[in-house]
Amino acid sequence: MSLASALAAITSNPLATYQPRPGQERFHRSQSQTRCLRGPNQIVGKSYAGCAEALYWLTHTHPHRTIPDRPVAGRLVPYSDDSSKEIESKLHELLPPGLLHPDCRYHPDRGFTVGRRRMLRLRSGDSMGIVSQSAGVLAAAGSTLDFVWLDEPPEERIFAEAQSRVIVRKGSIWLTLTPVGRPCGWLKQACEDGRAEDIHVQPSTENTGLSAAELEEIRKMILPAELHQRFFGAWEGISPDRYFAAFVDSMISEELPGDEVQIGIGVDHGEDAGREAAVLVAFKRDKVDPKVWFLDEYTSPGRTGIEADANGILDMLGRWDVGPEAVDLARGDTNSAGKSEVGYRVNHLLEQKIAAVSGLPPTEPPFKILPARKGPGSVAYTSRLLHAAMVRGSVTVHPRCASLIAGLRHWRGPGGNAANKDLSHILDASRYICREFLDTRHKDERKIRIR
Repeated sequence: MSLASALAAITSNPLATYQPRPGQERFHRSQSQTRCLRGPNQIVGKSYAGCAEALYWLTHTHPHRTIPDRPVAGRLVPYSDDSSKEIESKLHELLPPGLLHPDCRYHPDRGFTVGRRRMLRLRSGDSMGIVSQSAGVLAAAGSTLDFVWLDEPPEERIFAEAQSRVIVRKGSIWLTLTPVGRPCGWLKQACEDGRAEDIHVQPSTENTGLSAAELEEIRKMILPAELHQRFFGAWEGISPDRYFAAFVDSMISEELPGDEVQIGIGVDHGEDAGREAAVLVAFKRDKVDPKVWFLDEYTSPGRTGIEADANGILDMLGRWDVGPEAVDLARGDTNSAGKSEVGYRVNHLLEQKIAAVSGLPPTEPPFKILPARKGPGSVAYTSRLLHAAMVRGSVTVHPRCASLIAGLRHWRGPGGNAANKDLSHILDASRYICREFLDTRHKDERKIRIR
C-alpha cells in the first residue's frame, strides 16, 4: 500500500483519528478491572469515551491493554432504550468502515441488530450485546463476557450481575455516568474501598474543549439544586423528581437539641438486607412547631432474626448512652415479613428479645413497641407531615443516618421501581414514629435531656 493510500485509510477510520482529552485519556490508560468515568452531563465526552473503549476491545486495537487473541464478547447496558439510541449512534460514528458483520444492521431508530437481537457484531466474530437497565436483571443474566459497559448509574443489583458475567474471563467493567437519578452511595463506597477506580473529570476547558465563558453559560442554566451533580459530577445531590423536595443538605448536622426532649424509635420489619430498619429520634412537642432530630439508624446487614434486630436497636441506643428504659415511645410496623411466630406479632417478639438482651424478664420489656398507625392514605398523610416540618426548618438529621439521608434525597413517593422501594424501609420507620409528635393532637409525655 502506498503512503497516500495508508494515510487515506487512517483518515477514513474515525477510531484511529479519535484524540482523547485528558480526562478520557486517564480512563483509557487505567489498568483497573473496574473503573468509573464520572463527570458532568454532556460536556466531557463520557459516553464517547465509552464507545471508543468498547471498539478498542472489539477491534483488538487498545493502545493501553492487551486484548485476548480470540473473539471478544461484551455487553453494553445503557440506562434506557432511548439513551441507547444516542450511544449506538456514537458507536456507529466511531466504527471503522468494513468491519460490520453482514448479518448486523444499524438503523438510527433501532440501533444495532442481528436478527431480533440487539447486538453489535463484527466480521471477526467479536460482539457486544445491548440490554438496557430498564429491562432488569433477568434480561442481563447469562453469558460469560470479557467486558461490561454500564452507562449512567445502575442499580446495585445490576452492577452485581455485571460482576458475575466477567469473573470467569477476569474481564473488565467500566461505568460512564453523572451521579443523578439514582442513589449512588453504594458505588461511591465501592470506589472509596478500592473496589473500583473513580476517574472524576472536572468541567474544565482542557476536558471539554469549551471556553471558560461557554462553561459559565452552561453552569448558569442548571438548577441550583442539581448543580453539584450535573455540572461538577459530584457524588451526592438529589433526585430531580424526589418526593421530599424541601429537604436540603443544610439539615444534615451534628447539632443536638439544647432543651429537654422525648426519645422515640420507629421500626419497619423485613427479612432481607436493609429491610429491617429502625430510627432513633429526639423530638420536642409543640402545638405550632414540633421539632425532630434524627439521631441514628439501624438497617439489617442481611437476613436477620429477632435477636440480631434487638441487638442492632440496643447498639443504636448505646451509641448515644441512652438506656432502653429512657425510650418514651416506639412504633413498629404490623407486617411481620415472615418473622412472626404462631400466635405472636413481631413487635411483641422484638420487645421480649430486647428485654432478654437487657437482662430483664421477657414480660417486662424496657419499652413497648406499639403498632404503627396505618390506614388508607396514611403513607401520603405522614409523608406530608414530615415534609411540612422540613419546610418550617424543624428537621435535623445527624450524619450517622446515611440510609435516611439517601431516602430523603431520592425517594419518589409510593410505588416505583425496586431502588425506590429499597429507600422506603427507613422512611417507613421514620413516618411511624414522627406521626406521634408531628400530629399536634397528642399530649406531652415525660422528657429527658440528650447530652
